[in-house]
Order: sequence, then structure tokens, then C-alpha cells
Amino acid sequence: LELDPPPRTQDAHAQRGIHTTDTHAMCPSAASPGRNAPLLHTASSTAESERRVGACSLVVIGFFWVSGGIYGSEDLLSAGPPLVIFGFVLTVALTFALPNALMTAELATFLPADGGQVAWVYEALGSVGHHNALWVWLCNLLDAAVYPQLAASYGSHALRLDPSQSQAIAYCFVGGVCLLNLCGLAAVTASQTFCFALALTPCLAFTAAGLPRLDFSAVAASEGDVSWELLLSWAVWLYSGFSSLGSMAGEVRTPQLTYPLAVALLLPLVTLLNVVPFAVALSVDPVREHFTAGYFGELADSLGGRPLRASFSAGAIVSLLGLYHSQILAAERTSLAV
Repeated sequence: LELDPPPRTQDAHAQRGIHTTDTHAMCPSAASPGRNAPLLHTASSTAESERRVGACSLVVIGFFWVSGGIYGSEDLLSAGPPLVIFGFVLTVALTFALPNALMTAELATFLPADGGQVAWVYEALGSVGHHNALWVWLCNLLDAAVYPQLAASYGSHALRLDPSQSQAIAYCFVGGVCLLNLCGLAAVTASQTFCFALALTPCLAFTAAGLPRLDFSAVAASEGDVSWELLLSWAVWLYSGFSSLGSMAGEVRTPQLTYPLAVALLLPLVTLLNVVPFAVALSVDPVREHFTAGYFGELADSLGGRPLRASFSAGAIVSLLGLYHSQILAAERTSLAV
């Protein structure tokens, strides 16, 4: 006799500790014969009306995953001759950032789950996902911990604060981001939009002020030693955040449209920020040994006076706030996928 296999009942799933979802709504192939139901909290379990992250929101939040501005990137320009640096940065954008961004957009569309890469590894490899989730969560958390202290250092230097006052800046960072998250996604999006505008504007003003002084001979210089380890680490780090765009996939409206549009906006923006302002900086001062942390502020002073330098310093602190908030968002959603 030919017997039908016993149905996989809800009780059977409960005994295995599996939280079932509507797999047809999540992805068409999830209901194919022989495929177990996903073990994830996916966007299929979230009503469409509750997915409130559109393309603009994803861009302003994602900007701080993939860039944050040019602040603190001076060391990259000391890694080698300008022509080598720009060629390497553009090569990494095409061979590392672009595939990473497209992969994230594809997976976020196919499996729109909170946690992004953590959820995808769970789906592909099962329990191995616990190991991946731990390290992704730790990376996000440790990365986030740096930004309040950097902001305290910037504020202390700019405002001449004593150590206790500078630490108050770090505490305000942590407390403020915590309160914003408690207020909900609308507050998070509004605050990141504010940070996006204030962090990007000084970078654009710096670039606009320096474009008339652009010197192609300085940018095309190719003589000098290259610190390949410094160049490689900086270039990869500049583009390493695109995988974090999937962290909010479970909250994104129509991901099949939103993610390609966000990538189409963010990748060119980040690439231009990693080339044009740096070309301006090297045109103003071609001596690579001068480029240490904080030197862009001095160049801003020479290009636009104290107003541009003050806005540049403020933009750096606001950028750190946006970077910190985005890393916390990624860490939170990583824990949701565990």
C-alpha cells in the first residue's frame, strides 16, 4: 500500500521548539516539498501596515552603516600616493561594496527578516547560525561602544572640557539613543534624518569650498611608498557596512523595491564621498604626512574660516551620534533573530 506521510502538525513543531510562520507569504520556495518551515521571525509575521521603513528612511539610517561622512578618515590619505589611493578605493567599491550591496538587497527581498545576515545564516545552516549571531552581535556592540568615547574626546578638545564634563557627553549619547529607541521607530527615523542632514552638510560645504582649488596634478601623483596594510584596512572598512542594511528587513515596506532604490542611492553617494572631498583635501595640502586625525578640520578652517571649521566639528559629533545609533539598531535586531 502507498501511504501518505504523516502531516507536520503544530504539536510536532512545538515539540521541536519551532515557531511556525506563513511560509507562502515569506518566500515562494519555502513551501516547496522537502523543505522545513523557516525557524525565523520574518516579515511575513508582521502586518504590511506595520512595516514603516521606506526608501528614504532606509537611506538616512543606512547612511551611518555605510559611511557617516569623511570625519576621521585622514589616515587613509597618508597610506600612499594619491593616484594609488583613489584607484584602490574605486576598485574596492566595484569589487567588494557593489557585490555586497546587491547580495544584501537580494537576500533582504527573498527573506525579509529582522536581523538580516544573522537570519539568513540561520535559514541556510540551521544551528550554525548561533555562532554567527554571537560574533555579529559582539562586533556591532563593540563597534558601538567606541562612538560615545570619540564624541567625548571631540567635545573635550573643541570646548576645552575637563574629564568629568567630557564623560557627560558620552552618557548623553547613551541615554539619548536609549530614549529614542523607547519612543519607537518614528522617533528613530526622525533623529537619523536630523543626523544625516547635519553630518552631510559640512562635508558638502567643505567639498564645494575646495573645488575651485582642485589640482589634478596633485591628485594624479603616483610617486612614493605605499602602506598596503593601512590602505587595505581603510578601504575595506569604508565599504564594509552594506551588509548591515539587511538588519531592518523585517520592517521595510515592499523590500523588492525599497532595497534596490536604497542601494542605488547610497553606493554612488558613499563612493563620491570617498573620492571628491579627499581630492579636494590633497589639492589644498599635498603633503601626506600632515593627514592625521582631525586635520580635515584645519583644512576646513583654511577653506571657509572659523564658521566652516565650527560646522565641521559639530558635524563630526553628530555623525558619531548617527553611527552609534545605527550600530545599536543593528545589535538589537541581531538579537531578535537569535
